[in-house]
Amino acid sequence: MPATYPYRSPLPDRVAAGPWVTNTSGAAAPLPTVLNDWDYGTELTLTREIDVDQQGVLEDCRLARGATLSVTASWWPDTSLLKMPPTVIALPRTGSTSRSAPINLALTIPGALAGGTARIQTALILTGGGTAEPWTPSIPGSELWSDEVTVQLEGKGPMFPMQVVDLGALGFDPAAPWALVTPDSLDAAAMGGVVLLLNERYPAVIDALLGEPSGVRAAVESSLWTDVGATLLDVAMSRVDDIEEATYPEGTFGWVLTNQARGAFGESGLQGAAELRLADPPAYRARVNAYFGLLTRSAL
Repeated sequence: MPATYPYRSPLPDRVAAGPWVTNTSGAAAPLPTVLNDWDYGTELTLTREIDVDQQGVLEDCRLARGATLSVTASWWPDTSLLKMPPTVIALPRTGSTSRSAPINLALTIPGALAGGTARIQTALILTGGGTAEPWTPSIPGSELWSDEVTVQLEGKGPMFPMQVVDLGALGFDPAAPWALVTPDSLDAAAMGGVVLLLNERYPAVIDALLGEPSGVRAAVESSLWTDVGATLLDVAMSRVDDIEEATYPEGTFGWVLTNQARGAFGESGLQGAAELRLADPPAYRARVNAYFGLLTRSAL
């Protein structure tokens, strides 16, 4: 449904927006609604073409010919209300022509900051030259047009390799439904180094995770991945000095832990997480549950 604004907006055909395109499968293809093979080590790069009839937009909105416009692209995960910094492209002045050349938008979604469902918004905004005429956009940043798409990042594929084992035989509590194995070295590759072990003593849990989509599967998946995320944060806080004293290359276990903490606790990152856990454990756990979307994601 088109957005409704408290001022004049352009006719729908003034902005022609192509589909978002990704090459995660090795070839360029329209972005699907579900990325089944996504994991935290996957950086999602998206592009789309936007063609704006600038003169038509200015006329529809009763804006002066000297008004300036930009196109923005932003994204945020459904596990957080915080939008990531947008991509902004200023449209060149059209002169005597109505349309400028189409522009190519590019957006990158780092795996370590994503999860659940990613919402991707494209917008046309006023950046300058607004007027004080009634019902006319006048404030820089005023949105004139927008669209939004969503992509489910956690589909049928697990975010980490999974193995079905007898946890008790490996030294874990035999009553636990699963356990997470992590590498000793923060420089180790996260993918392959982090392994999720499912306890073979609980076939109902295994069937729920590996079976057909259902409400039960969604609830078990949500509980599992919230627990995995919380465990990774616990591991990070147990090694806070090592992590804060070094910068780890992308894709390493240290890099994943750092970005996991930053995603959940913002700029305060790992230090903020550790301080909150010490000062107010219930508030810390509530923040973790909210960030990872415990039993609240759209799949439920």
